Amino acid sequence: MAKPNIDFSKLTTTLTQTPKELLDQSELKFGKYFTDHMLCIKYTEDNGWEAPEIMPYGPLAIDPAAF
Repeated sequence: MAKPNIDFSKLTTTLTQTPKELLDQSELKFGKYFTDHMLCIKYTEDNGWEAPEIMPYGPLAIDPAAF
C-alpha cells in the first residue's frame, strides 16, 4: 500500500540557541564545517512519512536493529 508523500506544510523549525560564526565562503571545506541545523523526518511502516522538522544539529538516534 502506498504511503503519503512528505507534507512540507507541516514543517516545524526549532532554531539553535548557540549559532556558529558565519565563515567566508572561500574558507568552507567539505566535511570540515557543518551547519547549525538538520532536517529530520521520521518514517514508520504503518504511517509513512511524519511531519518534517528542522532542528539544531545533533546526534542521530538509530535503532540497534538497523545495523
